Amino acid sequence: MLNEQEMGPSRDQMRFGFLLAFLSAAVAIPVVGLLAFEKPSPGTVGFFVRGPYFWPKLIWCEILLAVLCLGGVWQSGGRLLRQRQQTGGGIVVQLVVIAKACYWSLALLLASVFLPDNMQHWEVIAQVLLLVITIGFLASLTIARGLQTHGQTPIPPEVKRPDQLVALLASIEPVAAGSSPGSVTSLKSLKERINYSLPRVGRIASSLKYREIAGEIEALCAAIESQNQPSAVNEHISRIDRKLTLLVTELAGH
Repeated sequence: MLNEQEMGPSRDQMRFGFLLAFLSAAVAIPVVGLLAFEKPSPGTVGFFVRGPYFWPKLIWCEILLAVLCLGGVWQSGGRLLRQRQQTGGGIVVQLVVIAKACYWSLALLLASVFLPDNMQHWEVIAQVLLLVITIGFLASLTIARGLQTHGQTPIPPEVKRPDQLVALLASIEPVAAGSSPGSVTSLKSLKERINYSLPRVGRIASSLKYREIAGEIEALCAAIESQNQPSAVNEHISRIDRKLTLLVTELAGH
């Protein structure tokens, strides 16, 4: 069986790798631009010459990279992990729209290299139209995601939501690894079941079984923090897992 270190990169490693890739691309854009386009001088002709719009276009490339990586992949990826049940599909569509808009904008930018200076305004017009269309799509998707859960009862604020329970279990994992290492795998499995099996709104809001499970998980985390016997912790996890199976069946049966 794989141990915790062998099961894949941690979130911190993934964040570091993502930021490293983003910063590398952000540095590469001006370096490649400055090397690929000659500094204008008397008698210099050709497409790859730094014209009057060179620096604005270079800045726009950096903006597109930031929108795609930070505003698209980074933010949407985090929201997708937190909202898989009801509206996760809408987040994926939003990410696709943002990515396609960035790619089309970059294509327009590259095509404008071959336009004479007196026709560069057509590229700006195309970019503005693309921006307006993209904003319209994103706005309609946001409205659709809101309507998707409209009229569904949310979980009361005094009861922890599934994503909060997942965060609670994730925070206690390092403690469990030290006090009862044998329970770490079961703890991860429980966390994944809660994250992927339970809705965030609807009938779960009035379910007494869900309230009971939420209380049991808080008690489990307290037991792990107090370094209870591993056998007792494993029994506690098994009890919650059985109740979770009954809850999923109950919600699916309505």
